Amino acid sequence: LNDDDSSFTINGTKMWITNGGWADLFVVFANLEGAGVTAFLVEGTMEGVNRGAEEHKMGIKGSSTVTLNLDNVTVPKENLLGEPGGGVPVALNVLNVGRFKLGAADLGGCKLVIDQATEYALERIQFGQPIAYFEAIRKKFAEMVVRTYTLDSAIYRTVGMMDQRISDIDRQDPKYPERVMRALEEYAIESSITKVLGSETMALAADEGVQIYGGYGFSEEYPMAAAYRDTRIDRIFEGTNEINRMVIYGYFLRKALMEELPLRDAEKSWNQPHPPQEGPLSWEIAGLDVVRRLTVKSYFEAISLYGQDLRNAQIVGEDLADLAIGYFAASAAINRILQQNANGPLDSTYQALARLVAMTCFEETTRLLYRLRPALFADAYGRASLETLDGELQKLQIPFNPTREINHLTDVLYARGAYPF
Repeated sequence: LNDDDSSFTINGTKMWITNGGWADLFVVFANLEGAGVTAFLVEGTMEGVNRGAEEHKMGIKGSSTVTLNLDNVTVPKENLLGEPGGGVPVALNVLNVGRFKLGAADLGGCKLVIDQATEYALERIQFGQPIAYFEAIRKKFAEMVVRTYTLDSAIYRTVGMMDQRISDIDRQDPKYPERVMRALEEYAIESSITKVLGSETMALAADEGVQIYGGYGFSEEYPMAAAYRDTRIDRIFEGTNEINRMVIYGYFLRKALMEELPLRDAEKSWNQPHPPQEGPLSWEIAGLDVVRRLTVKSYFEAISLYGQDLRNAQIVGEDLADLAIGYFAASAAINRILQQNANGPLDSTYQALARLVAMTCFEETTRLLYRLRPALFADAYGRASLETLDGELQKLQIPFNPTREINHLTDVLYARGAYPF
């Protein structure tokens, strides 16, 4: 703060500023002496604001990315954003919303890649038929569609919860912005889930898109090369996926230790009998309940074993995060399918979709528990749960031949010629 008490002087350098080459206004987070991290509005025309050269990036070449240098920049006091020292909540909530929006943007990218790859696969003739009809290609498309639908459902679930929570806040309240920020912080886990899920689903779609195009996929004259390059940054943007997985299991740890999450009460149902499910998607719903119990039990064992040191147990923590991601997304997708078929018998296409969504989730859960089993269930207390653990995993075996569902789902995709949901 300057001696005249009417302005601040900011010095420092910021790297990787998106849109920095043409922005008129910058939101700058700086350490304010005596107050801590504070947010300021810095105008691009202010004396001492200098922009570096454009970064030569692997992808997203249509965006501007520069270094911003601030050399004795005088910023008037009215350009303070929020309160002195109040920058961290602003930054974290910008990150939360940004993470969610990145997942939503990736969803659009996944659908576009599926559309482009489908068009190409139906036109590309090999051995007397379009390559789309070879089962190896069908399998790729089915996984792309299933994972995209699952991401789509997770996005809708998250934005629905955010929207409902914010709609309960009085817009006339003088503290409305502050209350909105606090409300959005409640969805830090969901925002990180959609960011990880979106960026990794997009990465899979782009990679398989290149493979479906074959040699043409590696050519810059076709769309998959740009998709492949552009999407790589998404696992780094808005906090790396490693950081976001830490956010997920870290929030679970914090909420459990503060008893805001009834983990102990939920764990008590571990050895209790569970009645069989009836009605549409009974196998999928029963299996998701198994995944929920396995996830709760794994978090309970991890927190009991590591306590606050779980923050540093990143190998176990990432697997725990993936359990939460898988359950959140698959349960959103299955619930969405049930809602869309609430007024009549389950459509055969949605039946195939539901089975493949559940199968994908259960396969991933089984893989994660294969690794977590010796890490979390090795002591005397944990070993007592092994019989139940293995019995629960047996319930995730698939009772159908997935080939038929893959063929059915891709027939629908090919008939439409684009993402069908």
